[in-house]
Amino acid sequence: MGFYSTRNATIHAVEPYNLHGVLWYAITLVYDDEPGKAHQTRLAHDAVYDNPVEGDAARVTAMMTTVLRIERPE
Repeated sequence: MGFYSTRNATIHAVEPYNLHGVLWYAITLVYDDEPGKAHQTRLAHDAVYDNPVEGDAARVTAMMTTVLRIERPE
């Protein structure tokens, strides 16, 4: 794996919260190529597509192991 990667995943939990008036998400996801291994990330609303919910398919962009963006798959 290089510095940047894009992987498919399924969202298993989404917890929105506000921090100083900004919407953030605590998201638990499982990568398609690592079934059974959950990963957690926290991202501001502008790094996640609108209204993510449990069960959504997602495309995750990361630098090393740090998630940078979660998008809907094309």
